[in-house]
Amino acid sequence: MVASWFDVISDIIINERVPGNLKGDMTVVYNWMFLWNYGVGFGFPLLLGLPDDTKDCGSIQFRETMREYQLDQGLAVLLNRGATVDDLRSVISEFQSVVGTKLFCIDGSENVESQKAVNAISNLIAAMGARLDAEELAQSENDNDADDNRIKRRRALVHRI
Repeated sequence: MVASWFDVISDIIINERVPGNLKGDMTVVYNWMFLWNYGVGFGFPLLLGLPDDTKDCGSIQFRETMREYQLDQGLAVLLNRGATVDDLRSVISEFQSVVGTKLFCIDGSENVESQKAVNAISNLIAAMGARLDAEELAQSENDNDADDNRIKRRRALVHRI
């Protein structure tokens, strides 16, 4: 921060610049302002103190993310509340993106434990997708059964007539 200020001051002293001999050339003043503020921009946060550079990454953040997306009690709870399969697919897709960001410290190529964690998360997301596939299949079978029942009732009605 101080170095940028010294840069401005040295330019004034070495080039004997004073407001009277600038001859209307404001580019010099703009350059001084840039350098002065550049130093403030980089140096001032250090004077205020930086936030803690360590970020939490672990099972607690994973559970919090699961809770945030209401996946901590499973998909059945959400389905019973009236969520559609498409809604849940969207939630799972977003969860997959966010959990990768929040658990940035887990690198599958780093070590065996990290690889196990990455595989476990991938398997969980795949299992939720399979659960939704099964739910979708069950719903389509129920729809087909309902259609078959309607067709049978219509046939029975036609035979009566």
